[in-house]
Amino acid sequence: MWIEKANIQLPRDDDFYSSYTNILIANKKFSELLLVAERAKNGVYRDALNLLQKRMIAYNELGKYEQTYEAYKSTDDKEVKQQPAIQGLVAIALEQLQKSALTIGYSIDMFSKNAGPQHLASVGYSYKPNRNTYGVGVNYANRFGLNDLQVETTNYLYVADRHYIYANFGMGLNYTLFPQHRIGLEYYFPISAKLESSVGGRYLHYYNVDNDPHNTEKRDVFIVTGHLGGYIGEGWLAFRPFWVIKKDMQSLSMSLKYRKYGKTVRDFWGVELLAGNSPDDMYSTTTESGFNELSSYKIRVEKSWRLNPSSDLLLAAAYGYEQFVIPGGSEFRSRLAIDVSYRIKF
Repeated sequence: MWIEKANIQLPRDDDFYSSYTNILIANKKFSELLLVAERAKNGVYRDALNLLQKRMIAYNELGKYEQTYEAYKSTDDKEVKQQPAIQGLVAIALEQLQKSALTIGYSIDMFSKNAGPQHLASVGYSYKPNRNTYGVGVNYANRFGLNDLQVETTNYLYVADRHYIYANFGMGLNYTLFPQHRIGLEYYFPISAKLESSVGGRYLHYYNVDNDPHNTEKRDVFIVTGHLGGYIGEGWLAFRPFWVIKKDMQSLSMSLKYRKYGKTVRDFWGVELLAGNSPDDMYSTTTESGFNELSSYKIRVEKSWRLNPSSDLLLAAAYGYEQFVIPGGSEFRSRLAIDVSYRIKF
């Protein structure tokens, strides 16, 4: 009601258009925002950066990513185009327009005792025809003088605004280093404008435990997962528990992760603290279904670079202090892990 009266009574100056467009964004009236921005463009509004930013916000929120990019390209002011806010918005649009992505990753784990280097390589392809994302991948592991392959599909299914479902299925081909089957299902939903949560689970099916051909025991592990995360300034903080339920035991693992974003959400520094073992870590989902019974503490630091509008590079290093089994008991050792991942969208 107030803005309708203001629209009639107040002069069409910079303050009017700045306040009016801010209110429309706060109330998620993006179609109306475009109309007002067009009037401001043809009127006396002189803040070119603010006007372009709000037009691009409206296009992105309405899913009109082609128009976002066109608005960016049609701007002659190079200084405006290089502003971090504008670069972030055009990056979002380009990411949505590029529907396919290829990701290649490699990691090596080195130990202070009782094991040689362990290698993991992966390649994945994802396709996003609309608000859903469908992905397939192949993972290769080399550990303990053994090799194994795992094929998997990972999908993110849109439900509503900020509501989506994560669905994963993986299958070890030899299941000497991977579980025979792995299933993941998790529902993500907002709590407030800045808070997000999830609840779900993982199911791991093991066969031929201990790699003994005479041991045909099958084991099933159920893991209840969830998370609570939110924005803090220009960063993201998330807490994630894992509750492991097995026939003969239960255990709890916890992860705390923080990311500090740069010019875009694809440029960030991250740090993670983990107590226990995450079922989403490839190295931990071996055929040894008792991995989650052993104590483990880890810190991981990562850095992501947006190389260009189509590609990213991620480097990470982690240090862990973990328990491992020896005849007659267990000991602790150090683990150093180096990860590198490259993604290109097209």
